[in-house]
Amino acid sequence: SGRRLSQVGAGQPFRVVRVLEQTPEFLRYLTETGLTLDARGTVAANRTESGTITVEIAGQSTTLSHDVADRLLVS
Repeated sequence: SGRRLSQVGAGQPFRVVRVLEQTPEFLRYLTETGLTLDARGTVAANRTESGTITVEIAGQSTTLSHDVADRLLVS
């Protein structure tokens, strides 16, 4: 269950519950950005017009494409 991170609105908290892509490169990228399984954060901005979403996790701000955010399920 869960919804895609790209669907979470600005100001909303989230927790990563599933990663849909398991390639080593993608998992390494998630580790570098703090978006690992069970990570909790807040969506700072979700810009549908540019296809980007900015999240804050443990004080670190990261901007992702909606393509990347679509591969993360959150609760």
